[in-house]
Amino acid sequence: MDTTQDISKRDQISQVYRYVTIQRDENDNAKDILINNAFLGFVETVDTSARELQKKILDSIESNGFHLSKCRGQGYDGAANMSGVYSELSEHGKVTMKRLCPTRWCSRHDAIAALRYRYVDIMKALTKIALVSEKREERDEATALKNHMEKFSFIFLVVQQTKILENMNAVSKMLQAKDVDIHKAVGVLQNTIQVLSAYRDDFDQVKRTAQNLAERWGAQSEFTEISKRRMKRHFDELSQDERLSDGESRFRINVFNANLDIINSQLSQRFTSMRETNKLFQAIHPGTLNRAQDNALHQHAQRLSDHYSRDLSPSFPVQLLAFRACFKTEIAKEPSVKDMTKMLIVDHSSMAATFSEVCTALLLYLTIPVTVATAERSFSKLKLIKTYLRSSMGQERLSGLATLSIENSRARKLDLSSVVDDFAERKARKINF
Repeated sequence: MDTTQDISKRDQISQVYRYVTIQRDENDNAKDILINNAFLGFVETVDTSARELQKKILDSIESNGFHLSKCRGQGYDGAANMSGVYSELSEHGKVTMKRLCPTRWCSRHDAIAALRYRYVDIMKALTKIALVSEKREERDEATALKNHMEKFSFIFLVVQQTKILENMNAVSKMLQAKDVDIHKAVGVLQNTIQVLSAYRDDFDQVKRTAQNLAERWGAQSEFTEISKRRMKRHFDELSQDERLSDGESRFRINVFNANLDIINSQLSQRFTSMRETNKLFQAIHPGTLNRAQDNALHQHAQRLSDHYSRDLSPSFPVQLLAFRACFKTEIAKEPSVKDMTKMLIVDHSSMAATFSEVCTALLLYLTIPVTVATAERSFSKLKLIKTYLRSSMGQERLSGLATLSIENSRARKLDLSSVVDDFAERKARKINF
């Protein structure tokens, strides 16, 4: 679930439900494991508080004919009010300038990378505009931009942000994949945090790169020094902390280090629940099944069984140990939980009934959402459907058109005759006696 504003400045909640299905052939034999994401429309909300969002979600679940007791996971965008709801609900040579899109994180990387690798060309263009443009506003704006971009602090930040966004862009694209699982996501995020933490010690290297870029244009290659303010002191005054007068030291502490610390802190805090969920399902990870001792694996399985007591019986830990003993060679070949699920349910379908609790745990793991990327994709359709000329569109029509557009592959498979007949029956005014 995620929220955004439409053209009428109304908050719209995007509803996406994730579920797992077993695809079967004509003989009712398991053929494949499919992870599905179904968009069920937009819901307008006036209040974005935790209590109101909770009510909207519960009403949506009920109106769609679902049971809350069958929901096993929730995904939000990491905002504070969403956390409240959760607790209550349980190649550079070809680089060109890019326009910044506020809803697509990859555009931020593309925009800063274009600025980093086309810096000299951009400065040439700004200089030309400032000299030959016939419009005074254009000349003034180009001159102001050029003066600002010639500062070494700006060049340094461009180099730093390019490096940061290179790592973040790869993580962002991976998290938006439809078949990503929690274990892979946690591993990539942890690796990104480690890389950015180590990058904190590379200030001198970033400075040299920024100096080389500045020298190509002839811009300043050192930080601006700030004159130290002198204050009259009396003999009985206590000593006080003094501001850093050295430009490089001040920039390193107040900007470079602070920037990286904030990013690492946000990465750690926003994905806390994902790490906890990954740890909870540690028992069914292929790596754990390959390396863990029997006692440790039994403890992990027992913790998972206790947490999902309505889905897993107390016999799950023993059954998981038997599953590992029976399929030890096959488990060693599977890189992910989804592949292991397919191995058990599809390739060895005759054994699925024997290890029914293991099948339940595997399908439960695949059902839990990793990110809200699917809900965010629906915002693109929202902006295409509800435009300025159609800003008075009703909520029911908006949600219906969005569902038809987003779920068009399913809509094309509908029997239009039966849909028309059903519509005619509901709208019929004449009553047959």
